[in-house]
Amino acid sequence: MEKQFINAMRSIDWQPAIDIRNVGYLKDSVDPDVGWWNSAIKYFPELSYDANILDVGTWFGVFPRILKEMGYTNVECTECAAHNTGVRDDLQRLHQLFDIAPFEFEVTPGKLFSLPKTYDLITVLHTNMHWQIHDLYCIQKGDGIEPRITKEWQVVDSNGITNTFFVPWKVHEWQSFIDSIKQQLNPGGVCIMQPHPWPYDSEPEVTELLAPYIKEHSVEHSILCITKD
Repeated sequence: MEKQFINAMRSIDWQPAIDIRNVGYLKDSVDPDVGWWNSAIKYFPELSYDANILDVGTWFGVFPRILKEMGYTNVECTECAAHNTGVRDDLQRLHQLFDIAPFEFEVTPGKLFSLPKTYDLITVLHTNMHWQIHDLYCIQKGDGIEPRITKEWQVVDSNGITNTFFVPWKVHEWQSFIDSIKQQLNPGGVCIMQPHPWPYDSEPEVTELLAPYIKEHSVEHSILCITKD
């Protein structure tokens, strides 16, 4: 699977996509030598080419594009309008280029959810789904400005360092996600998830809950494999 994935990535001309959205994140994700997908693809199950696959929060759509190049015929994906404001036009152009049609889907923390059907593989890769940025508020104050409340969650400081603020899911949010995602899997199915970053080394209740699913974890690289009971 890993070799086939890399070969499929190498066979695609990614330049038209880069011409649409020339950013490092996209270029890294289409460069086989960067290893953007390596941590996840080593856990992919063996699947028939007509398996039902769903990529949640596909963003650029690189992953389903590669799967289609490999010959998988039932690949679907989702995107969330609330999280792609400002880049939506470029994403739509990329999706058209890749011949994919993401459907709208958002996970509300702590709430059960359902999908249109069940799947053999669900991927949630390089995701910040476990961030609760909607719960953050920022007060801006300074000389010559009136104090105001904003929802800013990312700030570049005077040294050029990007500071990102978020509240990660707690136990009950993770439990509702796990309960829901298992219901969306076919027998023998798996959800492969890469929460990024991994903020839970000092959260023993969360790590205890996730322990059966953790394959690896560090701040930058974490893998959960959730299977149907």
